[in-house]
Amino acid sequence: MHGHMGVNHLKAFEASSGVLFSPEFFPFTIQTICSSNLEKLRLSYIKLSSAHWEKLMRYLTILALVELRVDADCAPSTLIRFLARHPAIHTLCIVPRPCGTWRTNRITARLTLPISKLDGPLSHVLPVLRSLRTLPTLTCLALSLQAHDASPDYLSSVLQCVDRCDSVEYLFISLPSQIHSRSAMIWPGTQSAVRVKHLAFDSSDIVRTSLPFAEDTLALSAQWIQAFPEVKRVSMRGYSALAAGDLVDIVRKVVAADVELSVTLHN
Repeated sequence: MHGHMGVNHLKAFEASSGVLFSPEFFPFTIQTICSSNLEKLRLSYIKLSSAHWEKLMRYLTILALVELRVDADCAPSTLIRFLARHPAIHTLCIVPRPCGTWRTNRITARLTLPISKLDGPLSHVLPVLRSLRTLPTLTCLALSLQAHDASPDYLSSVLQCVDRCDSVEYLFISLPSQIHSRSAMIWPGTQSAVRVKHLAFDSSDIVRTSLPFAEDTLALSAQWIQAFPEVKRVSMRGYSALAAGDLVDIVRKVVAADVELSVTLHN
């Protein structure tokens, strides 16, 4: 496609396929985005390499942008450099990739963002939080745990993120699809000083045949509630070898009597 494109009135651009980022469409896509006064940019499952993500994000400066969604193939350093040029972003989502790992490179950019919703794998969420100049007050922090995130256990990794916030209204933890060790699910005895009001666990992606105790991952995570002493609501969803009533009994042993509890189990 050729020709001049004037300023358009698009407020949101969403792509969930790599077609628009193929060599023949890439100039058109960039021109469309850059000629818009976008507030929302959502790019997921577009199948770009980290090098192509770096090239794409380098092209873009969208000053009105308040919401961004990208794939986890976009390197944390690339993402943070983009965020540094877009100081109005308050909602950030990074779509996890299976078994995705990144080296922890030194990132020097400092961010000033009114971030209120942050969703993604630890590989990206933690570097973003570390780069913020001030502790954010989040209405939602959603963490997608991967099998390799146990360092030394999953909850310790979660607390690294939570402790870089001023407060968290809603903490959603998606448990990893495969657990390689029961010890990775322990509660190490630490508690967060950060106020978390609503804590949610989801084990819907658990590979039920991966280990004998895989179906009990939701029950094992119940011990994590003790790390958040100010929580007022707990939600649990997914697979468990236990009946819902038995899971409720386990949770009731570790939470205050006034904590609201919701349990939804899959067959």
